[in-house]
Amino acid sequence: MITLIGQIVSERPKELNAATVSPGLAGFIAVFLVALVTVALIMDMSRRVRRAQALGDAEQRHAEAAAEQAQEEAGQKETAQEEA
Repeated sequence: MITLIGQIVSERPKELNAATVSPGLAGFIAVFLVALVTVALIMDMSRRVRRAQALGDAEQRHAEAAAEQAQEEAGQKETAQEEA
């Protein structure tokens, strides 16, 4: 076993250049997976931000409608008191 490892190590090229040192298929797969996960996270985050903005807008419209309704009710009470 040790002799086999020794033979493999001795068969490696001694000089390092662009042809002998490359990430290969494993490097490509790793970079591709990181890019894929990044795109998925960006899409998910933009969906969550849009949902939060829509929820905030709906709450604001609801609060404005409630305030307007309270003003109308207060105005109706004043006119009822004036008539009495």
